[in-house]
Amino acid sequence: MLWGSVPPAHACYCSIDPSLKSRVDSNDIVAAGTILDVGSYPKPGKPPGFRWSGAYVQMDSYLKGSGPPFVVVNDSFLNCSFFEPSHVSKRMILFLSADFETSPCSGNEAAWSDNVARVEAITGPGQPPSDHDDLSSAGGSDFPYVPAIIAAILGPVAFLAASAFLFRRRAGT
Repeated sequence: MLWGSVPPAHACYCSIDPSLKSRVDSNDIVAAGTILDVGSYPKPGKPPGFRWSGAYVQMDSYLKGSGPPFVVVNDSFLNCSFFEPSHVSKRMILFLSADFETSPCSGNEAAWSDNVARVEAITGPGQPPSDHDDLSSAGGSDFPYVPAIIAAILGPVAFLAASAFLFRRRAGT
C-alpha cells in the first residue's frame, strides 16, 4: 500500500459540475421558491423519529414538474446538507427528485432573474404551484404541524415568563 497515493475523501465535495441542461434533464422537478426554514425534518419512507436535514420552502414557480405551494425539501446526503441558516428568506432555484430531495451536488442556485431566465430557456415558462394548500403533502403527512405550531407559540411565552420571574426575584433581593 502506498500511503501518499490515495487522495483524502470529501463527503461534501462534488467532482462534476454539470451543465445547466444536464441538471434540468437529470432532475424530476426544477422549482423556484423562498426558503422559510432550515432544520431537521422527518423523511417519508424512513422509520418514525428518523430526522433528515432539509428546508421548508414556499414554491412560487415550478419550472419543470409540478407540486404544492409549500414543501419540505430533504437532503439526499445524510451528513452533508445543501441548506444553511443563511439561506432562510432567500429565493432559490432547486433541482429536485420526484420525492423533493436535493443535494449539494444538484446545482441549486440563487433565483436571480437572469438565472431563472436561463432555466426557462430550457424548460419554458414556469407554472404556479398546485391550487391545493394541503400541508400534509409537503414532505410527508408524518410532520407534526400542530405540535410544532404549539411549541412555536409556547416557547417564547415560557421564555418571557421565566425572564420576568428571574427579574422580579433579582429585584427583590
